[in-house]
Amino acid sequence: MQNLFKNRVFFLLALCFGFVSCGVQKTEMTYSYSDQNNNRYQITSTQVRYIPMTTSESSSGHYHGGNKATVSITTETFKKISTLAEAVFASDGVTTQRRMMTSVLSRQKDGIHNQVIVVLSEERKQLETALRGLIH
Repeated sequence: MQNLFKNRVFFLLALCFGFVSCGVQKTEMTYSYSDQNNNRYQITSTQVRYIPMTTSESSSGHYHGGNKATVSITTETFKKISTLAEAVFASDGVTTQRRMMTSVLSRQKDGIHNQVIVVLSEERKQLETALRGLIH
């Protein structure tokens, strides 16, 4: 009987440890950026994916953001993009209303998602320049 109790305690401890370790799973930081034309950039520590607006998605039926692209990046490049993105999050260019000429920046890490709407600002210009430089 005592052996059965020890086995149950061990099983329960192992089960609890499994739940706790699953709940604290760490994930890498990722960013998503949608510019004022709704061209999208998905940024991870290893790549930047560019998903352009197509003419069929465009409200005018004429705008096209170019060709899709996926570019590998170094850890150093990711750090630079991350620094620029975090500057956008901290800038005065953040607003609560989606309107003309705004963009959207989001980040996700460890299940926490943050998103901001960004008006034209120096920080936004620097981030867009860096992203376009990688793709074009």
